[in-house]
Amino acid sequence: TRSAHSNAYMYGFGNNKRIVLYDTLLKQASLDQIVAILGHELGHWKMGHTLKNLIFTKVHLFCFFYLFGFATNSEIMFSSFGFDPVAKPPVIGLLL
Repeated sequence: TRSAHSNAYMYGFGNNKRIVLYDTLLKQASLDQIVAILGHELGHWKMGHTLKNLIFTKVHLFCFFYLFGFATNSEIMFSSFGFDPVAKPPVIGLLL
């Protein structure tokens, strides 16, 4: 099914960057609005938001998995919730 939702986005790296404007956006917006939206998307390219967001996501995932590994192997965590800290059941580690 087709949506009436209008959208625009930029994607890609290096020489393979693209800006996508949905056809619904082109039908619903005036020329001045389309120029403003295109300028907004070009601003994402100029400011390097794709690369910055990629780096931020990688750092965030590393921190999350590091803390997850720390929490699932923590004897203090298991014993504070009343579980055997030596056995460390994997299912309980996932739930904590």
